[in-house]
Amino acid sequence: MSKIDDLATDVWNDEFGGDANAPTVQFITSWLENNLGQLNTLLNTSFSGVDPEWQLEEPDIYKLLYLKHYYGKKARDTLRGIDESADFITIREGDTMITRTNKNEVSKTYLSLAKEIQIEINNLVAKYNVYSSSPVEVDPSI
Repeated sequence: MSKIDDLATDVWNDEFGGDANAPTVQFITSWLENNLGQLNTLLNTSFSGVDPEWQLEEPDIYKLLYLKHYYGKKARDTLRGIDESADFITIREGDTMITRTNKNEVSKTYLSLAKEIQIEINNLVAKYNVYSSSPVEVDPSI
């Protein structure tokens, strides 16, 4: 298996394992293969292919990029569903009450998850850049 396949399997096992509605490992693998440029742009790197030569930090950041994409897409899909149907939250008639999920709140929850992941990505990238940066100037007297 390639490093991209391994990362996709890790994402599926860690985040979606057992969920019938979750994306497949093949779908996650395809997304990771097609969006490697996002990681390169974010980290100022030049990874390529299905076996990128990354260290320990890069796959973790890439995993978060996928999750941010996933939750952003879920929020958009949920909002798209609001336009397609008449939505109600609660209907009461006599002693009977029917309550449905408020799609707007579900979408806000997904967006909130995506924003939290973006904050974590920003923190990890800042630490990554500090850790992996080389000195700009070296004192020759040392």
